[in-house]
Amino acid sequence: GDCSAAWDDGRNWKTHSNAADYPGCTGGAPCTAGAHDVLIQAPIAAGPDQDGDGCTASNNPTLSTPAALTIRDMTLAAGGNLTLSNTSLTLTRTLYKSGAATATHTAGTLILNGADVVGATHDVSIYGATELKNFQVSHANITARFLGGPLTIDNTLNVTAGTFDLNGNRVIVQGTATPASALTVAGTLYMPGSSRLESSRFGRSGRTC
Repeated sequence: GDCSAAWDDGRNWKTHSNAADYPGCTGGAPCTAGAHDVLIQAPIAAGPDQDGDGCTASNNPTLSTPAALTIRDMTLAAGGNLTLSNTSLTLTRTLYKSGAATATHTAGTLILNGADVVGATHDVSIYGATELKNFQVSHANITARFLGGPLTIDNTLNVTAGTFDLNGNRVIVQGTATPASALTVAGTLYMPGSSRLESSRFGRSGRTC
């Protein structure tokens, strides 16, 4: 955004016509009530104030408030970066991520819920992430496929429904904060080929896990 890195500052969220486009949300920033889609692009060079909001900077967003947020689709375009800090972010449809985009996860939980996906399995590709704090797949129609590795999950991996496909990669679950519940699988954990799931909390597993 051109005003700050704060997610809930509506001045940072513009359409191509430079108008706030998140009705139903206090301050004009994407919120749970609006069931919005979000595009995070690469910051542009700071320059003159183009839209009269008094801001000329260029920032990537940090999501630290509200404590929980639900949106539909999130697209991280090339050069874009989202920092997830202290918020549980639920995506009800899809996470799209360019190979040149980055996601920094310092606290909170990334949840793929898929509540808006009806009648068919929906693939979500996770590309380029190397560390998540907490990760959850919680809808039967979701297959979350990890591309590129290894991936470290610092605290918990919960597959309560749907599928988490390691896709031949190495995933390490640390269980640092909550070791007793570091791994919960009520859905499907798919480990083809050279996939490996490792943790000092529950040992090391290969394809048959």
